[in-house]
Amino acid sequence: MTLARVTRTSVTTSLALVLLVLIAQTSQGLEVDTDAGGDNNSGGNAHIALTADESELIRSSSESGLADGDAHPTKYQRMDAAFCRGTESPMRAKWIGGACEHNMNAMQTVTCEPGELRLDALWSSVWNEGAGVYNDWVQQNWGSCLTTRDLTEEARHAFELLTIPAPTVSMQPPTWSLVNLHSPAAADSTPHTFEVVLLDIPVVLEAVATRYTWDFGDGTPPLVTDDPGRPWQDGDPLPDESWVGHTWTSRGTFPVSVTTTWTGRFAITGTDAWQDIDAEVTTTSSAGTIEVVEARSQLVTDTLG
Repeated sequence: MTLARVTRTSVTTSLALVLLVLIAQTSQGLEVDTDAGGDNNSGGNAHIALTADESELIRSSSESGLADGDAHPTKYQRMDAAFCRGTESPMRAKWIGGACEHNMNAMQTVTCEPGELRLDALWSSVWNEGAGVYNDWVQQNWGSCLTTRDLTEEARHAFELLTIPAPTVSMQPPTWSLVNLHSPAAADSTPHTFEVVLLDIPVVLEAVATRYTWDFGDGTPPLVTDDPGRPWQDGDPLPDESWVGHTWTSRGTFPVSVTTTWTGRFAITGTDAWQDIDAEVTTTSSAGTIEVVEARSQLVTDTLG
């Protein structure tokens, strides 16, 4: 997926247009500038989504104006090609008439599969050095179908910037334990979902806890597990080493914490086509401090009871 970074201004017509000027190629993708009225005079910052095929089309074009510092880079915009089949009206921007003269001959319909999002047709306008103006807009395709694969890099970046709530954790007992007694530990494993917008495309990100690294504060190696653990309840057997938890072997006060590793996936809003995200995010939760004491038996002479 190509990141297209552009500049926004107010749209002077009733049409929902995104007009882009390609100005540079960066490590993050294609950096572009926009001209939101169709008159090639205004600009600002915005974003546009491109499919892999469209990105390759722009990169491979000999007229794409990718050189840094290009004073007149090729402009790109999205517009529904059906406008060229419409009737003239006062609400129709003047430049559309010229653009439609270069419209592809036969009207085509782009049909997308479930889980894909249809994008309007891509158009371009090249600088005419001799005339000192931009040429009329030329249609590059009839639209395209955006998939989650086209948004993979943007989703990964957004996932890494998420503020994921650290899980609630607990120990039993919550503030103390006995030497050589195994104390159960547990972390909340509830997934979290986030609604975000990637290049003007609404998507849903989901974060799932997949690994827990417990530090029980006594210098022993961390406990790493994919099991969130669970609290002991009446009727359960006494906790042993098979339970997520810890056995302290000496007295003292020990801080307990867990680092949770989250993995993610995302889908275009309104679809069920989920795509895994190749990234991990961690959060750290504290269970407070545990005071470990030693229980000792003592002989007494009094009668018990």
